[in-house]
Amino acid sequence: MKRRFGLMFFAFILILSLGLAGCNNESGGKKTGGESGSDGDSSSGGTLVFGRGGDSTSLDPAVTTEGEAFKVTKNIYETLIEFGEQDTEIHRALLKAGKSLKVV
Repeated sequence: MKRRFGLMFFAFILILSLGLAGCNNESGGKKTGGESGSDGDSSSGGTLVFGRGGDSTSLDPAVTTEGEAFKVTKNIYETLIEFGEQDTEIHRALLKAGKSLKVV
C-alpha cells in the first residue's frame, strides 16, 4: 500500500513540475517580431495570425448569411450606425462623435 502511495505521489509531483515548467515566460533569448525590445520600443514587421472556424463564402455584408463572413465584414466595413452595447438604442458609428440618433 505504501508503494502504491509513493508511486501516485511521484506521478503527481512529475505532472505538477511539467505543468509549472510550461508556464515559464523566458523565450530562450530569441526574440520574435511581435515582442518588445529592451529599450521599451516595440518592433514592427510582425505577423498577426487570426484563426476562424472556416472560410467566408462572400464578403458582401448585404447578401451573406453566415457568421464567419460577418466576423470579417465587421472588420472590413465601418457602418454609419450601430446598436448600443447593453441596449437597442441606435448610436452614430462612422465618426463616433455626437449624441445618439433619434429614430422617428
